[in-house]
Amino acid sequence: MGLFDQDLIKTIVVPEPNYGQVLTIDHLYYTSRSICDKVTNLNNLDQAESEALYSFYEYNLSGDGLVRFIPTLLCRKGVAVEMSIQEVSFSGFDNPVDPYTKVDGSTVVLGEYIKDASCNERIILYVKNIRAAAKEHKIASSLLLNAVLAHELYHAFFHKDKYAPEIEEPLAEFGSLLYMNILRSCKITSYESIESLYHVIKGKGARNPNLKSYSLGADLFQETIHDPCIRKYIEMYEKFDINRLSFDLARQYNQIKDNPSVSNMKNLINGIMKEY
Repeated sequence: MGLFDQDLIKTIVVPEPNYGQVLTIDHLYYTSRSICDKVTNLNNLDQAESEALYSFYEYNLSGDGLVRFIPTLLCRKGVAVEMSIQEVSFSGFDNPVDPYTKVDGSTVVLGEYIKDASCNERIILYVKNIRAAAKEHKIASSLLLNAVLAHELYHAFFHKDKYAPEIEEPLAEFGSLLYMNILRSCKITSYESIESLYHVIKGKGARNPNLKSYSLGADLFQETIHDPCIRKYIEMYEKFDINRLSFDLARQYNQIKDNPSVSNMKNLINGIMKEY
């Protein structure tokens, strides 16, 4: 843990994964052999990371807040996934990215979702940066690798023409925690590992004020203990179009930009539900 993480060592309550459905993909697409068709540079992973990645592709989850990633990967020509050993630094919000600020103050990119002008989609996972972040938080890089992949797959699910990071990033972080948490049901993750992921996400805003919206994802995850309906917010955001905001939605959007909080997110999503 770093100098900025003192407020994050408090014990949290991880919500029980008593929602959704875990489906096993037995033979159709993403078995250990055919995964290689869509994922490149697998040789950049160590054995534990490779095994974790294969286990991630074994299951297709469904339920409130759980994007069914296998259909997401297959639709629209499919989403290519690349394992990169580049050490890319964070330089703004041109693409949906998953950044992390290290103890030394530098901010690196853990993963990135890119959609070009022809709507070709790809996800890049920056393996060296993921390992560095995992080492600082004393968690397995294989765990964080899968969490970052889930985060970027939520961006692929949203598939927005215009990127609204103040809304999309907390929902991608929230979705990643939901997805990784329900994998506890099939022993892919543990209570302790989800707690660690929560601290990684919650700590982003503490280490870098520009990343406060990412920390909101951790707050939304905790709020599901009291308000399970928050899981529906992910599907509601898919209907959101920043290009056609009413006066009320524009005001609520500006509020969440200025103050990324659970209450402001609730106001915005409830406004979307009324208007769409």
